[in-house]
Amino acid sequence: MSGTNGAGRRVSTDFEVFRFGVSCKDGRTANVVGLADQQTHVVKAWIPTYRVHSANSPENGGWQVYGNFLIHDGPDNDTELFASIGCIEVMGRRGFVRFNDLLIALSGVNGRNRDEQLHQIARSRSLIITYDRAARPPLVAEP
Repeated sequence: MSGTNGAGRRVSTDFEVFRFGVSCKDGRTANVVGLADQQTHVVKAWIPTYRVHSANSPENGGWQVYGNFLIHDGPDNDTELFASIGCIEVMGRRGFVRFNDLLIALSGVNGRNRDEQLHQIARSRSLIITYDRAARPPLVAEP
């Protein structure tokens, strides 16, 4: 993530994320899914009611990139099991909280509470995500 802080200084912070996942709609044929082409999107909305479906997570909410492609909480470490179908999942203990804290700090929004601040960021239409082109990883069956 990069932006300019209140003092006019450029800030850049890396977050570890999952970008691709596995989808199997018919119960037999699985494939790797996720946005692989280079593309840029204005983030559409903050969804405070979003809950991670595949694991227990206290870090609720999600950013709608477009359609069902979101940015939301991911696993705290590489041994925690999460399922992904192509969203950006921010990893690390309180990783999604830290991600949103930095967005608030860089945006300079004011609000009565965190949700109001995150909604203001979405409504500003200034939150932009760029996906670099990447090859989807191969699907490997576990023994």
